[in-house]
Amino acid sequence: MNSGPPSGGNFAISSADGIIFSCFTVISYSLSMIVVWNSSPYKYLPVLRMWQSQSLVRLKTLNGSLLYWTRQPKITYTAGNRYRPRESVLPFSNRLQTCSQADSRSATPMGEPFRKTIEIVEGLMRPMAQFWMDNPLPPYEEYAHLYAATISNNADQYEDIAAAMNDENRKVALFEFGLVPQLFYSFGCAPLCLEFYPSFFTRVNMNIVYEFIEAAEEAGIPSDVCSTDRFILGAALKGELPKNSFFVTSSSPCDGTRIAYPILHKLLDCPMLFLDAPFRYDRESIRYYARQLKEQLIPFLEKVTGRKFDIDRLREAVVESNKAYEYLLDIHDTFTVRPAPHPGLLRLLPYGCFIFGAGHPRLTKTLKLLRDDAVQRVKDGRTAGPFEERHRVLWVHVPPTYDNELFNWMEQQFGAMMVSNSLSSTAILDPIDTGTLESMLEGIAWQGLDMTMSLMRFDTQKLIQFSLRAYDHYHCDCMIITQHVGCNSICGARGLIREVCRKRDIPALFIELDYNDDRVLPIELLRTQIEEFFTTVMQ
Repeated sequence: MNSGPPSGGNFAISSADGIIFSCFTVISYSLSMIVVWNSSPYKYLPVLRMWQSQSLVRLKTLNGSLLYWTRQPKITYTAGNRYRPRESVLPFSNRLQTCSQADSRSATPMGEPFRKTIEIVEGLMRPMAQFWMDNPLPPYEEYAHLYAATISNNADQYEDIAAAMNDENRKVALFEFGLVPQLFYSFGCAPLCLEFYPSFFTRVNMNIVYEFIEAAEEAGIPSDVCSTDRFILGAALKGELPKNSFFVTSSSPCDGTRIAYPILHKLLDCPMLFLDAPFRYDRESIRYYARQLKEQLIPFLEKVTGRKFDIDRLREAVVESNKAYEYLLDIHDTFTVRPAPHPGLLRLLPYGCFIFGAGHPRLTKTLKLLRDDAVQRVKDGRTAGPFEERHRVLWVHVPPTYDNELFNWMEQQFGAMMVSNSLSSTAILDPIDTGTLESMLEGIAWQGLDMTMSLMRFDTQKLIQFSLRAYDHYHCDCMIITQHVGCNSICGARGLIREVCRKRDIPALFIELDYNDDRVLPIELLRTQIEEFFTTVMQ
């Protein structure tokens, strides 16, 4: 059974590892940025090359547009000062230490596991859910019960994780995109999708996000690695990740996860399983992945939980997730209606809740509430919200998570409804067949590989076709495309996406940002670009 690289004592990346890592990063970004640069309107501007340290960062023009990736002094961000060079940077191979034996150079004191998370749940989420019920905010009074239900569902999820940390009969399952949680529930685990974990904090406390990202960078993680992975590594270094846990990860979807999780395995004293995700999109690939779930993941879960696999418990979780999946399909179908029911942020929540909680009755209950409300609004012909719908937006890739009011602002200012994003419009598969173990595992494999960032394993043509199908299905009239600075795949596809949009006469706005970190593109600059797009191109 492949349970990942061997664990050691004190962990430090060797010089050879550092050289290989650096070469891999430079080559990857060089290849991806060729496409961006050749298609960029700024390609004739002079590019300054600075090779002064080990970190790759963005070189920007005066208006904030991404030009190129060059080497220059490593950057520290503060709330009042976006760019401040560090006075000194230790050699890469000397910086990453284990949490338990961190020395004075790393400056990453351990905290109590999950303490910051539970403080937010108890001090903010619970009161917020109650506030929505007692004092609904105008003009969204008629949606108050839906906001309260989704907030409570998420709070329950995190509290269940906290309970599992202190239960000797349970484990916390830390997993990433490419997997869904039904198998974990069948073993009595409390699942936490780590790629969603940063957005829990970006919506409520950016200072914690800065703290974790900077902890990872100070430990030696290059600043060009995806901020999601830097956040996760920083959370591990700061001791925030749940204890009594294990990791399950795969080779999908991106370079960052393949870098981050082996480091996590050496940083933390907990079991980890690596799965090989196929890059093709066909039945044989799914069978290949499903065999790994059967031959590797199930024995791994038996070992770490001390429980024997029970097919009836898995079937129970799958049946529950099928109910939730049907509700998710119905919810997404209502978004094809003009005007679409529910405000923009509320349209994003069902999909995220499904990835986090598929297989648990509390998710089914929440999605049923959202489905019933959306379907009833369609039946009654009262789908219109507080603002007139003038535009229907498909957001390609991940929208920024740090601006909670962005979609409400877009609706109020421009009548622009974000009806879907291309990484959450994937409710296209049939429910999982519960007839046999093999059929259930194939269905779980399909769902895991058809969720969110796992779609980035596609070749660019398939990714574009997938986005265009969503664009047509939801009757959109424009696209906003995230150029997440840590994602080679979407940045490298920029020129190809632009060319397809030109041929299809699709208005498109490309926004270069870090969807977890507002210091790269602050809210005011983000909204300025969107405002210019809707007041010029879309007029």
